Amino acid sequence: MENYRRHQKFCFENFRKLHKAGVPIALGTDLNVQPNMGENALELETYVELGMSPMDAIIAGTTRSAADAIGMGREIGTLEKGKTVDVIAVRGNPLDDIRLFRQRADVELVMRGGEIWSAAIAGS
Repeated sequence: MENYRRHQKFCFENFRKLHKAGVPIALGTDLNVQPNMGENALELETYVELGMSPMDAIIAGTTRSAADAIGMGREIGTLEKGKTVDVIAVRGNPLDDIRLFRQRADVELVMRGGEIWSAAIAGS
């Protein structure tokens, strides 16, 4: 963890340079220390803090960029007929507040592969 923290500032500098240069970025990690399992939304917040727009961060983490990065852009990654999709719907506008993805109380719907896994009940 100490080694990770020591190199983090360089990673952030490189992220800013790559983003500014227009290099496609897909959310993810090969580290086993951060983000912790299930905390990818925190990485979205970090992307925004480092200069990415909320929409670009969402694209990097949930859609086209990630699917293209793993060579599956034809099957997944965008909401189109014939593609397998995962969907998350949050209460509010994540373009105004990217933190909504991390607030479990704000998650209204989770779909995986087109099937509902979790849905908030209106009024509860």
